[in-house]
Amino acid sequence: MEKNIHPARHKEAGHRSRRVIIKMTIEEHQLLQNRSEKAGLYMAAYIRQIVFKGKITPRLSEEEKELFKALVILSNALHESVKLAREQGMEVQLTAMADHGSQIDKLLKKFKV
Repeated sequence: MEKNIHPARHKEAGHRSRRVIIKMTIEEHQLLQNRSEKAGLYMAAYIRQIVFKGKITPRLSEEEKELFKALVILSNALHESVKLAREQGMEVQLTAMADHGSQIDKLLKKFKV
């Protein structure tokens, strides 16, 4: 077993047991820190995404999170209304609701990572 690795943690799937150390200038470090903060990630997670994915997928801002939650609530309510319209036979209302529902679904898909 390796030094400094807790036996219980070492058995976990996906445990990171290797460390990479790089040297950089103060300016490079500041740039890395700024970019990782802007993406909403720790520096290590930021570096992993760059290395393994070749791109950064930033976290949602608080505003985007709230918008997403509101869209989910609206979408669920709309789908329930469509269900009721089908059961009650409101053909005109059903078409309009289904159209709005598909528009909301398109917006929600933009948020999926």
